[in-house]
Amino acid sequence: MADILQARAFRNGLSVFDKEIDAIKGKRTALRNELMEVLGIKNKVSFIHYADGKTKLDVLAADKVEAVFQKYGIQNPWGFPEANEDVN
Repeated sequence: MADILQARAFRNGLSVFDKEIDAIKGKRTALRNELMEVLGIKNKVSFIHYADGKTKLDVLAADKVEAVFQKYGIQNPWGFPEANEDVN
């Protein structure tokens, strides 16, 4: 079950965002607001459900989420290893 949830979650992108806070200080609220806008949601509870993968993203929504993260310099919000990364 956890693997299935992780496949649809973008919590990793939020974690990467927090780790690089010095470079993007003060923009977490803007990131969250943009993600909520592209997902068409109005409250933090729904946002958390999407971020944790409890609410399924369709392909179009996933593309929009990726675009928002890329705008903030995060290329891999899903937590999957990149093709050139060592998975060990």
